[in-house]
This record gives sequence, structure tokens and C-alpha cells, in this order.
Amino acid sequence: MSIISAIGDVLTEIFISVVIPLVGLAYSSDQILWFLAKILFLFVACFLIYSYLIYPIRRRINPAIDRSRKCKELYGQGNALYLQGRYDEAIQTYDETIKLDSNYIDAWNSKSVALNRLERYDEAIEVCDKATEIDPRCATPWYIKGLALSHLKRYDDAIKAYDKAIEINPTWAMPWDSKGNSLVAQGKHDEAIETYDKAIDIFPTWEIPWNNKGIVLHHQGKYDVAIKAFCEAIGLAPKLAEAWYNKGLALQMIGRTSDADKAFAKAKELGFILPPHEIETECQYQEVDR
Repeated sequence: MSIISAIGDVLTEIFISVVIPLVGLAYSSDQILWFLAKILFLFVACFLIYSYLIYPIRRRINPAIDRSRKCKELYGQGNALYLQGRYDEAIQTYDETIKLDSNYIDAWNSKSVALNRLERYDEAIEVCDKATEIDPRCATPWYIKGLALSHLKRYDDAIKAYDKAIEINPTWAMPWDSKGNSLVAQGKHDEAIETYDKAIDIFPTWEIPWNNKGIVLHHQGKYDVAIKAFCEAIGLAPKLAEAWYNKGLALQMIGRTSDADKAFAKAKELGFILPPHEIETECQYQEVDR
């Protein structure tokens, strides 16, 4: 109806600004009839153009527009459910989105993240594979697939997936950091540190690779350097309880018991659960699922 109104407005404007002045100047009934015939022709032409060209196009376009709008709404609902920790419901909503548009890559990616949260790693990998078929140049499904493979302790395959994500988007820090974690799991500490450093170079204000780098340095017995890394992480994220805990372990190893106790106390204050009778000697890594 908006197009019909617009056409009506145009015709009215033409009639007021062109026809009436011309008719006023006309000095014969023949000329008046000629101008009216032109107006009638213009009206009929506009009607035919709308009926046989514009309207059919609108009928084809509008369903696509409505479908796109509905997909966005459903996808947003799924994300809201995910943030509430209602992962099963989020997956159902992502599936509804995919039913409307099987190529909606964000819905596939978010579904795989939710499956990872539910520890349904094999399913997550299948979803990631589907996402890479839809958009081979999207780095996200490769990264999420790497996380799932890492949880399954398939570290070689995980590293390949991270490398593919890095190949597509070399300036994305997350695959670099997660690749470092898989390298650590394989005992490749020096390579892991290089990978964490790459993540830090890309995203210097991100605390996670600093914390993870500190852990590797701790394992190598480089406690002073590890403490510096943990301090960097804490400086960027003062509420990162794991970094305080890890810092406490490193301080303990160099005999700074009083400072270590303060770090442990801070970690506990921030919600880190310490063992009831003794300090756990394993540092706490950070993994980012999304």
C-alpha cells in the first residue's frame, strides 16, 4: 500500500505543478483534452508497472526479508538462553534458526559452542564441520572444533584446527592461546611460550595468555619470570582468581611464604576454592570457549 500511496502522491504533484498551469495556458478544448489524455496515459502506465513489475518482485522479496528478520530474532533468543546457562534450550532455538536458513553460519557456530558447554564434543565437531562447509573462510568453526578436539585429548588434531583458524585469521588471538594449551598438553613448553607470546602481541591487554604463559614458566622452574607473567595478568584483570592462585604457587616455590599466603588469600576472596588441608601444586590454566 505504501507504493500505491507514493504513486498517488507523485501523480497529485504532477497534476498540481504541471497540468493545472498548462491547462490555464491552454486556449482550446482540444488542447485540454490532449493534456487530460496524457495524464490518463501516465496513470495507466504507472498502474501497469506496479501490477506487473513491482508487485510480483515485492511478493518474492518480502518472504526473504521476513525470514531474515525471524532468523535474527531466533538467533538472539538462543544467545540469551546461552548466557543464562540454558544450553539445551539454546541449541533448540539455534536449530529453529537453521531450519529457516540452513546457511545461517552464526547459528551453526553458536550451536557448537553450546554443545561444547554440555561436553557433547563429538556432536560439536560435526556441527563445526557443517559450518566449515557453509563458509570455508570463516575461522570461528575451526577454533571451536579445536576446543572440542582438545577436550577429547586429540591434541594433534586440535592443533591442526587451530592452525586452520590462524591461517584464515592470523590476527585473532584466541586460536593462538588455545594452541599453546594443546602444545603444553604434549609437553612442548618452548613452543607453547612462543604461541602465548604471539597471542599477547596480537592482544596485549588480554590477561589469559599471560596467565597461561606464567604456568609454563612455572613448570620450567623459572619462578621469577612466572611471577612477572602472573602479575601482568593480574594487572589486566585484578579479579582473575586463578592468576592470584598461580602467583601464590610460584612465590611459595622461591620461599616467599608470607607473600604466597597473601596471594592465596586473595584467590580465595575472589572465589577460588582451595583444597581443605593442603595447597594444590598444579597451576590453573585458562581456556576460552568462545
